Amino acid sequence: MFVCNKCFEKPAEGGTLRYCQRCKVRYCSVECQRADWDSHKPLCKDIRENKRLREEKKRARGAGGKKNLTALQEWYSYTLPRSVRIEVIALAWQHRALHPVIEVATSPDGADAHAPRLTVGAGTRRSPRLS
Repeated sequence: MFVCNKCFEKPAEGGTLRYCQRCKVRYCSVECQRADWDSHKPLCKDIRENKRLREEKKRARGAGGKKNLTALQEWYSYTLPRSVRIEVIALAWQHRALHPVIEVATSPDGADAHAPRLTVGAGTRRSPRLS
């Protein structure tokens, strides 16, 4: 159960705690929130900054979204040689009943793009199709 960040009291029976709209820290009343503001303000800023950094890292890792899929398609189409793309298509066809996940790995600098490592695994669901 949550308690007030200022007075550390539990909410009244059947009551709920209020929270800071910026960072979601909980308070029992507006008075406690105002009284705690001077000490809470730097914490609130840090919490929001950490959240922003986590979201940026998530976007940088390529978590979801059409933009990331487009970037992957461009990498697949323009970085990998045609022979490797044909091999990926052949592996996908050969293992189509498994809904394969085919990992194409190159070095971070892309120096070995002409000899990537291909790994095939069974997928749990259909992945987006690369064209």
